[in-house]
Amino acid sequence: ASSRRPAGRCASPGDGARAALRGAMANASQADVAAETVRSALGPSMDEFLSTCWRENHVFLGTLLATSMVAAVVTVGIAVRHACSIRAAPISLLRLHYMRVLWFAPVLGVSSFIALLCPRAYALCKMLQQQSEALTITFFGIILFLLMAEESYQLIGLEEGGDNSVAAKMMAALRKQGPKKHFGVPPFGCCFRPCIKPHNLQPSHLMWARLFFQQYAGVVVGTSIITSWCVLALRPEVWHVEVMVAGVLQKVSGFLAIYGLMILYVATHDLLEHWNTTAKFIAIKVVVLLCTFQEMLMAKILDGVEPAKCVADIHEGQSVALMDKHRDHFWNMYLTSLEAVLVAVLVQRAFPAGEIRHFEQEHHVLLVQMELEKLSAASESKSQAMCEVEDSEGDES
Repeated sequence: ASSRRPAGRCASPGDGARAALRGAMANASQADVAAETVRSALGPSMDEFLSTCWRENHVFLGTLLATSMVAAVVTVGIAVRHACSIRAAPISLLRLHYMRVLWFAPVLGVSSFIALLCPRAYALCKMLQQQSEALTITFFGIILFLLMAEESYQLIGLEEGGDNSVAAKMMAALRKQGPKKHFGVPPFGCCFRPCIKPHNLQPSHLMWARLFFQQYAGVVVGTSIITSWCVLALRPEVWHVEVMVAGVLQKVSGFLAIYGLMILYVATHDLLEHWNTTAKFIAIKVVVLLCTFQEMLMAKILDGVEPAKCVADIHEGQSVALMDKHRDHFWNMYLTSLEAVLVAVLVQRAFPAGEIRHFEQEHHVLLVQMELEKLSAASESKSQAMCEVEDSEGDES
């Protein structure tokens, strides 16, 4: 009787081992579910993608990867050669920003090739391309300000007893070109251009134009950081929504940046005509326009084309929409890698090292911004004083 023990009071060593085994199996099952969730959301890994597609379509895949790699190497080679010629030019702020602009094409080419190796790398590579584009637009805007300051000094010169600040000379040079419909430019101003009257730009207008193309870099970097955090911390159905919202914000911010650049481009077209600003603008934005149209066109083309067997195999058990998205990403990145060569050639011709020279009055863009703010504040104070005088005269009468 003393040897009997109540049931459940004492567990045997075998019970503990079985409980530990069940716990380990449950953890492994949860890990498998989490891995499958990530795989379903981000796509197959690089080894799975390359091994499957190489085994079934090694000739086709090898041709695509080889041509993309050659394009990336050619793009980098053109950029390096361009950089060497720029480094031989006189040291100046213009040389500094020409050097920064030329690396846009290599970032496009190399990141596009890397994205072809693994569907999961698309988001990272696309983020790098967008950030590089945003920074290049900012650098191009700064170049316009540098050239405008120099050409304004050459046109106006020094005046005894006058305001010889760089901001005052810039505004005087712009006024000499006559009133224009400065705000009736693409992509926003075309709609209400008939309603706009020709006018002269004010210092505050130049500051707003700079803010428009400068904000794009902040928006792209900020949304990229938030998106990366959401992908790591939230469920796929949640961060997919955030990715869509971030994409809309980046599109609107990008259009606003183009609007700011177009205001400066139109305002300084005659003043900076011999600097070939049209070619510079095209060299930077041509690939962005190509990518925008090719994404829409590629989606329609691939809808009518059956996927390769290897693509269907690595997406087995996943939605057709996810497979189509990864196909779109692959072909868009492949075309972008080829287009990077075109961008490198256009940048080399639009930003030649022969243009770089010593400026008689070289001003950093922050100094120009500060003087524009002073000029704008002085103009507002003068306008306010005139309004007060008119009000006092009206009261007396």
